[in-house]
Amino acid sequence: MNNDLSLANDKGHDAAASYLEAIGLDPTPDAICQLDEVFRLCLTIMCERGWDPEGGTWRTAGRLGALADCRKKFMRLWERAWIHGKRHDDSGIDLINYIGFYLRADKERWGDWGEPGDGP
Repeated sequence: MNNDLSLANDKGHDAAASYLEAIGLDPTPDAICQLDEVFRLCLTIMCERGWDPEGGTWRTAGRLGALADCRKKFMRLWERAWIHGKRHDDSGIDLINYIGFYLRADKERWGDWGEPGDGP
C-alpha cells in the first residue's frame, strides 16, 4: 500500500476523484488515496469472494455478530501491529469490511441466529 498522499496520474486515483465528484464531494488528495488505496482493497475482496448477492453472508449473524467479528479482527490487528510491531494489512482490511457490515445490518440485531438462549 502506497502511503504517499501525493496524487498519482493513475487510473485508480482518477476514478476515485471522479466518483467523489459525482456524489457531490470536493475530493482532497487524502480522500482520493483513502478511496483508491484502502477502500478499493476492501471492495475487491467483496467482489472476488463468493458473497451472497443479498448480503446473506453477513446478515446471518446480524449486527452483533458483525460487531463480534470486528472485535476479533481488531484484536488480531492489535496483537500483530502493536505487540509485535508488524504490519498486518489483511486484518485491517477485514476490519473495515466488518465495520461496513455492522453499519449496514442495523435493522437486524441478531440476524438469522436469533436472540441468544431463544432455542427450541
